[in-house]
Amino acid sequence: MRYAFPPDGSSEKLLTGIQALAAAPIVMSLYDAAKGRHTAGFVSGYRGSPLAALDKEFERIRERLALARVHFHHGMNEDLAATSIYGKQTLAFFPKPKYDGVYCMWYGKGPGLDRSGDVFKHANAAGTSPLGGVLAVVGDDHACKSSTMPHQSDQFFRAMRMPYLVPADVEDILRLAQYGWELSRCSGLWVGFIVVAELADASQIVSVNPYPEIIIPTMELPSGGLNIRLPDDPMEQEIRVHTYRLEMAKRFVALNNLNVVTHDTPRPSLGIVASGKSYRDTLEAFQLLGLSSDMLRDLGIRVMKVGMPWPLSLESMRGFLADLPRVLVVEEKQNVIEDQLKAGLYNLFFKRLTIVGKQTASMMPLLPEVGELTPAEIAVALLEQPLPTRSWPKEVALRAEHLRMIVKEAKKHASVIALKRLPFYCSGCPHNTSTKVPDGSVAGGGIGCHYMVLKMDSTSMGKTIGVTPMGQEGAQFIGYEKFSDMGHVFQNLGDGTYFHSGSLPIRATVSANTKLTYKILYNDAVAMTGGQKLDGTLTVPQITHQVYWEGVRRIAIVSDDISKYRGDEHFCAPGTTFHPREEMEQLERELRECDGVSVLVYDQTCAAEKRRRRKAGTLEDPPKRSFINERVCEGCGDCGLKSNCLSIEPLPTEYGMKRKINQSSCNKDYSCINGFCPSFVSVDAPRLKRKEGIEDLLMPVMASIPEPTISNNEAVHNILFAGIGGTGIVTVAQVLTTAAYLDGFAQVLGLDMTGLSQKAGYVSSHVRLGRASGCIESAKIPHGETTLLFGADLVSSVHAETLALLPPEGGRGVAVVANNHVVPTAEFTHNPDFIFPRNEIEKALFGRSSGRPMSLVDATFYAEKLFGDELFANIFLLGFAFQQGLVPVNGAKIEEALVLNGQRVKTNTQAFRAGRWAGYDLAGFTREFEAPPTLVIYSLDELIERRVAELSRYQNDAYAKRYRFLVRYVKAFEDGLSLGETLSRAVAENYYKLLAYKDEYEVARLYSEGEFERALRGTFESYENVRFELAPPLFAKKDPVTGLPRKSTYGPWIWKAMGLLAQCKFLRDTPLDPFGYTADRKEERALIVEYEQLVETVLAHVTKEKRSLSEALLRLPEMIRGYGHIKAKSIMRARARAELLVAELLNEQPVSPKSGFRKLGEIPEK
Repeated sequence: MRYAFPPDGSSEKLLTGIQALAAAPIVMSLYDAAKGRHTAGFVSGYRGSPLAALDKEFERIRERLALARVHFHHGMNEDLAATSIYGKQTLAFFPKPKYDGVYCMWYGKGPGLDRSGDVFKHANAAGTSPLGGVLAVVGDDHACKSSTMPHQSDQFFRAMRMPYLVPADVEDILRLAQYGWELSRCSGLWVGFIVVAELADASQIVSVNPYPEIIIPTMELPSGGLNIRLPDDPMEQEIRVHTYRLEMAKRFVALNNLNVVTHDTPRPSLGIVASGKSYRDTLEAFQLLGLSSDMLRDLGIRVMKVGMPWPLSLESMRGFLADLPRVLVVEEKQNVIEDQLKAGLYNLFFKRLTIVGKQTASMMPLLPEVGELTPAEIAVALLEQPLPTRSWPKEVALRAEHLRMIVKEAKKHASVIALKRLPFYCSGCPHNTSTKVPDGSVAGGGIGCHYMVLKMDSTSMGKTIGVTPMGQEGAQFIGYEKFSDMGHVFQNLGDGTYFHSGSLPIRATVSANTKLTYKILYNDAVAMTGGQKLDGTLTVPQITHQVYWEGVRRIAIVSDDISKYRGDEHFCAPGTTFHPREEMEQLERELRECDGVSVLVYDQTCAAEKRRRRKAGTLEDPPKRSFINERVCEGCGDCGLKSNCLSIEPLPTEYGMKRKINQSSCNKDYSCINGFCPSFVSVDAPRLKRKEGIEDLLMPVMASIPEPTISNNEAVHNILFAGIGGTGIVTVAQVLTTAAYLDGFAQVLGLDMTGLSQKAGYVSSHVRLGRASGCIESAKIPHGETTLLFGADLVSSVHAETLALLPPEGGRGVAVVANNHVVPTAEFTHNPDFIFPRNEIEKALFGRSSGRPMSLVDATFYAEKLFGDELFANIFLLGFAFQQGLVPVNGAKIEEALVLNGQRVKTNTQAFRAGRWAGYDLAGFTREFEAPPTLVIYSLDELIERRVAELSRYQNDAYAKRYRFLVRYVKAFEDGLSLGETLSRAVAENYYKLLAYKDEYEVARLYSEGEFERALRGTFESYENVRFELAPPLFAKKDPVTGLPRKSTYGPWIWKAMGLLAQCKFLRDTPLDPFGYTADRKEERALIVEYEQLVETVLAHVTKEKRSLSEALLRLPEMIRGYGHIKAKSIMRARARAELLVAELLNEQPVSPKSGFRKLGEIPEK
């Protein structure tokens, strides 16, 4: 078991950084018990990346903690958690203590440490109990992966006069934590413990020894000792801290060898000092340069690993510094050790010792102070250091030059495509609705998921500006009216932040009478950090009463299910109003007219948490699903604008780009049906269709598939997983690391690079495997060193961070296995003209492979086809890569790791085996399960005949003949001028589009002819209760805010009615057509005439030089999409474009478009 440690003191385990932190209090209990101490442990803090999952791990192992007498308590916020820990050090002064002491762990991310400064200053000055001790674990996000600012905590601890330890790897976490608690006990100081993101998210095989020999220094102590005392004088506390406690800390470090020389030499010429991650990066730099331990010794290089950067124990460094002419200090971010070395050694060594780090001896930049430091940068800086008696070996210098080029390229942050995989709200996320603001309004940004709206398109979400520290939301607008005419503002605020500290700025803005509306999202989970429950009791009625008694009088509740409040309205504050989310915009417009502070509570459960609860069976999974009739869909994108949902995906068809709903990722929010389009239906379909009898098909095939031959027999395997946050990238990487551990690899290191991007953004996982010890120093793959790219997503496969880790084009190459299924980025939600650059991506990957194996397979298609869920695509792809000989781990161990993972073991095992089958014999596999669909490109003649047949069904043969005549006429004209068929193809596609306008008869036909029903059967195992979302022009209700038609739900009966309506198509464009008198139908008929006239104009002026311009004109109907007011807007844009292009064709200034798309009043009736 991961948290069981044998009594003999020896234990080897595969742990992540988070798991090592969770194990540390348990290991400390064993240490104390072995010493005969009757102690207990207490852990409290507040979640935040990179320690986002720590509280979940503590909660998961709560029973194991109890056996070790460790109590875990969720802190409401960081400073209250720190105060509760402060109190545990005073237990001896109160009656009836149960234990001799309580050792404590505080945890939080960097900004949480900042806000707790006053508590830390008081508590550190007061001290710790002799058998207590405090370890303050802070997660530093140096690269700002999941923070509003990059963070470094060294300066905070220094200002608080708190010594702090910096582990270099996962094993160091467990080792140094024990030393940290003992240091805290003997010195009376709180001890900081910095864990950077790259360590918290790493995994590693570690050796655990719960019983180290820790030496406590002896020194002259003040009366009463160094530990906490009550009462105490503040000035006496200051004297003890500066005169005795910090000195005790330095002596502790020196005695216990926490600052240790790891590489020594008899003839020193260069010393290197590093701590934490920077130490491991330095060792990795040696590997990149080809510098073995023997070479380092021969070159005169001495290396010291510093465990406690502040206060720096110069006594522990005397031996290291002896006879050294030069020291290179390697530190990430701002320097701490370098300053102390220079200040402490100036008088002693200034004549002969040169110390460099952030700058060279001539004050030129050397190692950067910003961002993250990489092994390649360290290697380049190292080779710039002169050696007194010899030169750097030629082969080392050549490698350094190569690394210099890699660093230069990496700093460009270049991708081969403009498209970016940015973090975004989950499908069905309540933020998609709650963070929208009406036109003309402005909102203040929030923390957590609220922060993402700042990076989103303002045309769909409205204008959101700025962000404040957590718990300050809204305070930035106090007094705004004195300096701005902006008037009212909205402020986003999550329920987690509200509970943490966000209620205080509400009190402040009320007292200032600020004209502001708080939009408090109650989503029932702390979404950003893993879906934890709030750290206490908080309900929507409670929020309404709390803000009411703060002085807020206009309070409204909005919900996706407002009916749950029916009959319980009296539980809420007086005057609270209740609204369905369809009234959100109307309500916001009302609230922005209110004076003072108002509050809108938006109640909808986090989409990701809904998915978790449905999988666990704790929340009902409704059978209702949304579905799009692709033939009715116009590809206008209004559904994306309305829902902001990533589950709406592009669907290429012969009739243009349409939309489909990704049923696997859909979280059943249903807001997409508000798109103004009749293509949406709702069906009750509990299960997606999947291949039956898959196990029976796999068993005989697997018996005949041989074990693969590993194609890469290098000493180190660097496997980079690149994909989309929330799709299982971390899981598949963890399965592989577990399998490698089971397979007996001497070194197994993993690193998950997620942060904010866990929400649909770019994420990567690094897996590094070594058969021999000592060949891998860092969990992160160095620049240019990836041996296998596991591309779970095409866009992520060519992300700038991915490319930086691949060998450069023309180099030694990298093996590539990628899922070539097209997954749109967030841009698709608001850009209907989104084009996926598949060819550019595949070309870039081919260039980086440089002749190494490269395979592209639609793993998503097969996962959905075989298992009814795209989430199995990554395991399928792992099986494919394994069978290709690219994964150097035993297949049986991978299947064993899937069992240990414990999630849908049977299906995951089937997916892995299916992937193996595809990797072994893709042709045979596709024969059994069919190949992914491809878009057929028809010849012009085929295209014409297909459209003629469609128009005959649309209306009649005469109507189709009209189409055929114009297209053939254009083709004959092109042939006469030898122009090819560009123009005739444009007319064939676009004239058809205008002729086949989707009126009531056509929509009815496309629902009733059978193709739609076949699509339902092909998607779901079974379905019933088909409901249609329509806004019939003669019956639709109007939206009270916009005045536009609103959709309503119609039951299954209307499907039969559509069959009857479709048969009435003969009424179309006759005096008996009741729909033909509407403005929409008149406009559509007019467009046909306009286009025919446009064709005449183009043919009269086309030349070979103007062929592209002419084609652009003839393709203008592609801009016309949608229904009703959506289509009307697109017609306006198309006409404006036509005006410009016609003028260019005629070589004249733009005029009213008499030769292009004409206005309705200028078109004579035909």
